[in-house]
Amino acid sequence: MGVLGQPVVRLRPNLSWTGPFFDVWKKSGERSLGLLFKQRLDPFLPLPPSERYGHPELSMTAKKLELPNYDPRGGQGFALAYATQNRGGCHIRNEVHCVEFFGISLMGIIETGGSLDRFTIKGKPEVTKRFQDFYCMIDSSGICNFIIIDMPDHKVFINLMEKGTGVTFGGLEGFLNTGERIFNLERLFNLKAGLTSKDDTLPKRML
Repeated sequence: MGVLGQPVVRLRPNLSWTGPFFDVWKKSGERSLGLLFKQRLDPFLPLPPSERYGHPELSMTAKKLELPNYDPRGGQGFALAYATQNRGGCHIRNEVHCVEFFGISLMGIIETGGSLDRFTIKGKPEVTKRFQDFYCMIDSSGICNFIIIDMPDHKVFINLMEKGTGVTFGGLEGFLNTGERIFNLERLFNLKAGLTSKDDTLPKRML
């Protein structure tokens, strides 16, 4: 066994579900599942650090999901997406920064232009909604995001979905309307789980 292999073998038992590293993990992070359904899962999951130490306002999360490495203060639409997304601080469903930062139309579903300046709020609600509805359709397709966004335009994806399901969506707007229904169903699930409109926000330090 090589010099590097020996430490790895010794480390392996510590990485098990009962090892010390897992013990540290389960006492850290917000772990949205444990908080969204806290009343149902206790005492199986401990409180996250922000609540355990009496300062939930310090939690850098949206709907108790940790924000990724994109700062929503860099784009008004991006911030709106984080706040209103059913999954909270999830960058997969919140690709509005692609339009605000890079001018990408995302397969032609967005008209890019001066009105999408990242520091203004003009036009951002409409853009954010289209992104969220479109990504609901991507998630529901079971296809990797990277495969879809590499397609020439949205027509290829819609045609693929129509051929695979036998459903005629009625063009881009009909496709987005289907995504909207998915988004609304997710929202209803969240409301059943105890979330309210007060949860559609960002960490206090970012407001």
